[in-house]
Amino acid sequence: NLNIPRYVDTFEEEEEIDIEEVLKQIAQDNAEIEALEKEINAQLKLLGVDGLL
Repeated sequence: NLNIPRYVDTFEEEEEIDIEEVLKQIAQDNAEIEALEKEINAQLKLLGVDGLL
């Protein structure tokens, strides 16, 4: 009975996550979302539709 995982270490270290980089990316994404919502509302206003966002 050759149970190879029993004899071989298959551990792979997980990649570290840079929390500051993640928070920075979230802030950038939120700013982009806000700008896009303003643009969408401006286009809706041109069409005579009240802003949905």
